[in-house]
This record gives sequence, structure tokens and C-alpha cells, in this order.
Amino acid sequence: MIKNKRGDLKEEMPGVIIAVLGLILISLVAYKIYDAAASQDEKSAKRLVDLVEERINFASEGEARKFTFQGFGKKPFWYLCGWGGSQTGIPEKCFPDSCVCVCPDAYINEGKSCQDKGFCRKLEFDDIEVEPAYIYDSTKDPYIGAGGYAPEAPPCIGILNNLFELGIKKTKDAININYIS
Repeated sequence: MIKNKRGDLKEEMPGVIIAVLGLILISLVAYKIYDAAASQDEKSAKRLVDLVEERINFASEGEARKFTFQGFGKKPFWYLCGWGGSQTGIPEKCFPDSCVCVCPDAYINEGKSCQDKGFCRKLEFDDIEVEPAYIYDSTKDPYIGAGGYAPEAPPCIGILNNLFELGIKKTKDAININYIS
């Protein structure tokens, strides 16, 4: 007697449906985990730019102070950037005012990410000077780390995921922000 080697669709269908639903569920969970991690960096970026604005407002005129901040994130790298209202490269959402921003990949795309993906705060100063610094950490990436300067770099400071210290000097018409450690 010859056996029919074809499967019976009625018998195999529940298994196929369960497998497809399982794959959809696994994909959905993976997406949610990825989305939560990405939105966490955005929340941290907003919190950091709010803290920088708060510290600038806290400082007295003519005073230079050091402030410690908690870094965040992994790739894409985030940067603290700042522009005076008349500087070139200022994001359109800031123009014509001065502003500080926290932006992803500012060194890679010359600060253009601040317009699309950055979190900016307008400030009532004629000039904002952020001394460009990339944080060098040879164990991770040669373009991130402490104390480097690239002359063609946008006015930004790289943010790592550990504590870092900024110097903020406030005068009547200007703010100066520099990376300390």
C-alpha cells in the first residue's frame, strides 16, 4: 500500500499560524526594546539642555563656574553645541536668537542635525561661545573624548555616557562654555 506523502492542510495550519504569530510577537518585542532605548537618549538630551540652560541662568554676571553633568547614550554620539545669533551654521529654529542645543552626530554633519533632531534653548545673549572639544577615548572611537580640538569643527562638545564637567562663564552679553573634564 502506498502512503500519501502530502501533508494535510487542515492538520498543519494551526502550527503554521502559531509560528507566524510567534514571529510577529518576537518582532514587536524587539521593536519596542529598540524604541525605548532610542527615546531614552532623546529624553536625556532634553534633560541635559534644560540643565545647561538652568545653570546659565543660575550663574551671576561676571562669574565663571564649573558644573558637573551626567552624560548619556551610545552611538549615535550626542553633542552640546551653541551659537550666537549672528554666527554661521546656527539652526533655523534658533535664528535670529542665540541658543544652546544638544544634537546627535553634530561633528559628522557639521551641526545640521541640530535643526532636525536637536533639542535647543534660545538664550537672551548676543554671543554664545562653545569651545569645540571632542572627547578622545581610544578604546571606543578616535573621534570622541577629552580635550581635542578640530579647527573646522562646529561649536560643539562631545558627550560621553559618564559624568563630565563644563565651565560656564557669564558676562552681560555673552556666555562661554568649555569642556573641563
